[in-house]
Amino acid sequence: VGWAMEQMQKMISMAQRNLRFELEKTNSDSGGESHSAAISINHQLFTWGNGGFGRLGHDSVEKECSPRVVEELADFKVINVSLGVFHTIAVLDSGQVYAWG
Repeated sequence: VGWAMEQMQKMISMAQRNLRFELEKTNSDSGGESHSAAISINHQLFTWGNGGFGRLGHDSVEKECSPRVVEELADFKVINVSLGVFHTIAVLDSGQVYAWG
């Protein structure tokens, strides 16, 4: 678990440098299957990690090593995100809830 946390911290640090956004909220699962999510200060949702079961929301099951915007929600304000082992749930400022994976 320590190695996984270290890797996640490195990816977050890289995202902050490369994408130049401040993380407002982060959430990650600590289970065996791993993916992460972050909400930028302008309420865009980024996901990365294991893409199995479509849990990243990128119309793919491929692994993403760097944070990538969830394009389906790019025009909405995401205010919260929660991750399960095989899924992601996002809450919009309108109260709508989206889930995938």
